[in-house]
Amino acid sequence: MGLYIGYGAKSVESVAYIQILVWPIAFFSSVFVNPATMPAWLGTLAELNPVSATASAVRELLGSSTWQTQSLAGEYALAGAIAWPLLLTLIFLPIAARRFRRGGQ
Repeated sequence: MGLYIGYGAKSVESVAYIQILVWPIAFFSSVFVNPATMPAWLGTLAELNPVSATASAVRELLGSSTWQTQSLAGEYALAGAIAWPLLLTLIFLPIAARRFRRGGQ
């Protein structure tokens, strides 16, 4: 996603402004707060977040205690941590390559 956005940016400053829009993705995740303590809609959104899948998978692999999950996405965090990057790569790699060949338009 970063390459796709970067190839379309008109200047370095515009990339910095776009980067600020990525921050909420980390904050709407289970990295900092247990989704069970959030309102139901926000907890579900946090568990579906790719960042949450990676954080939960790392917790699992290191033997640390994990949050109680409310959804199927939370139960299979390791699979999600592998699937999300693959899915995003399958989507954004071809369109980033196309944008690169067109000269960033």
